Formats: sequence, structure tokens, C-alpha cells
Amino acid sequence: MKVAIWGSYNHGNFGDDVMAVLFSEVLAAKGAQPIAFRLDSAISSRYRIRTVNSLDELFRGAAFAIIGGGMMLGEASAIRRVLRPYARSFERDFFELRSACRRSGLTVFPISIGGDGEDDLSRLSRERLAFFKSSHCGPATVRLPSDVKLLEVLGKQATYYPDVLLSIANRWQLRREDGRDDRFHLGVNLNRRTGARLMRALLELTLRHKRLVLHFIRSHLVDAAASYEIMPTAFGESVQLHRYRDPKETAAFLGSLDAIVSSKLHLGVVALSYGVPFLSFSGKGKTRAFMRSIGAEHAVFAVAQERSVVRTLEDMLVGRMSPKALIGSASVAARESLGHLERLENLTTKGP
Repeated sequence: MKVAIWGSYNHGNFGDDVMAVLFSEVLAAKGAQPIAFRLDSAISSRYRIRTVNSLDELFRGAAFAIIGGGMMLGEASAIRRVLRPYARSFERDFFELRSACRRSGLTVFPISIGGDGEDDLSRLSRERLAFFKSSHCGPATVRLPSDVKLLEVLGKQATYYPDVLLSIANRWQLRREDGRDDRFHLGVNLNRRTGARLMRALLELTLRHKRLVLHFIRSHLVDAAASYEIMPTAFGESVQLHRYRDPKETAAFLGSLDAIVSSKLHLGVVALSYGVPFLSFSGKGKTRAFMRSIGAEHAVFAVAQERSVVRTLEDMLVGRMSPKALIGSASVAARESLGHLERLENLTTKGP
């Protein structure tokens, strides 16, 4: 049985690629043949996932399709202000998805899709509203409680489970590099627009605490067009670079850290799945909503709170704060997040 996986996989982004690989593995384990839309060719080859760039080819002969995760219910206007060309292509993708569904008659089941914590339908674009209202969109699993309300207003059944990437440690039991040394390894992923002052403060922190090592993370593949992540001008023993090349390699790297401070969501979610504290700095609405959902609001910092981030890290460095104090109910949410994968397994074994 062929199952089509549709998502934002054409941007070389770690979080999206992880979901594509995860869902493909779940499908393959149940005897299905996954086929992904516009997944990077090197990743698709490494994980033996067939990928195509044509929607008609993606849907041809498929028993059903899924939307394999992503912020499909977020505010359109905010995206346009920040990344206008990306926003236009994102909305065009939904128009083309609905058109391909009409031609094929296929039903698409969203799995672990989400918004930004708001339940106001006026925030959604015309193209996305048209798709989610259509008969081609089946029951969904969503990653925030507010997403249930959004889809129910559109006449769609939706079930909430915490973000599916919290389940990664359960599915990918990767070996952590525990005990490699006694240094404190901090992952850093910051936006150019908001992260300059915090980057300088973290670099200064390495001078006061010699055991601190900063690992700046590029979360997009090397040939991706994205260039919004801030980087220092030089690297060395205390300031290193991790570049995303492979989903499982980066997941294992995140699991080996002592903590991560990030402006993005899914680097932090994957780290949390391995029990690594996530300090969210200047995160978007979806990140703040996620952290509230697991009771980790105290690990959320706004742009003007650079000093609070540094104080929190120093407390961990000198042992005044346990890392467990920052992760909220992540371990409980991780077990609950398996509901997304169970839904996918049921679709595969019992049919839509």
C-alpha cells in the first residue's frame, strides 16, 4: 500500500525533515510504501524513502495521504511580514494541494499539525481555509489544544496530542555521549534579528566559565537558501559549529547537550525528548504555546531578557539549579505524543 506524505520538505529544515523520516519509518514498519513530497534527495536516498516533485505522481496509486506535521494553522500575515517570498509559495502549495486532491479524489489526513496558540480563524489565509474546509481533508491530530477549536469550527474532527517530535527519543534510541568530559555543552540557535546581544553575552560567559562550550547550530542543509541564523565570526575550543546534515545525526547531537537555547521550536522539542533543557529565547507564538502546554513557561525568555538567560545558565553551571527544573512535564507529554504515531499506524492497518 502506497501512502503519500505531503509537507514543507523543500526547505532543508531539520524539524520538517525529521518528521518526514519519522512518519516514513512508521509507515514502512506497518508494511506500507511511503512516498514523500520534495524531500532532499540525499536524505531520501539515505533512508530509502522515495521522493517526487509532482503532486500528481505523489498521489497516483496512493491509498491515502497525510500532511506530515508543520505549522499549517499559523498566522499568515505574520509570515508574510517576515519572509514574503516563502509565504507566497506556502499559500500556493495549499492551492495546488487542493487542486491535486480534486483530480485524484484522495483524502489527506493531517498528522501533528499546529498553529501559534490562537484560535482565531481570521488569522488563516483563504487557501488554507479552503483546504481544511474541503471534503479532501480528513480527521486530524494536532499539537496544541487551541488547534482543536480551529478545526472544529471548520467542521473537522481533531484530536490533541503534544508535539510528535517529543516522541523521537522513544523511536530513535540514539546513543548519547555521556561522560565525554566535564564541560557544559550548550547548543545555541538564534535569529539574526533578535539574537546579537545574547550571542555577545554568551561569548562573554565562556570567559568567566572555562568549562562552558557553545555549539552554534545551523538548522538547515548546506544548500538551503535560509540565512537567518546568527553565527560568531570565529570558532575554536569553546565556540564550535554544528551543521545539520542528517536528521538522526543532529538528533543524537541534541541529545548529547547539557542544555539548548534556541529561537526555534523543533530543535528544542527534540532536545527535550532526550531530557535536555530547552531555553526558548524570542520564540514565535507556536513555541511559547508549546512551552505553556508542558508547564515550562519559566524557560521562556523575551528579547529584552538576555540577562535572565545568562543568569539561568550560570545557575546550571555552578549547580544552583537542576536541569530538571526547566523541563516541565516534558516526559509525560512525550508519552502522550505517541498518539500521533498510533493514529498513523491505525490509518495504515485499518484503513482511512
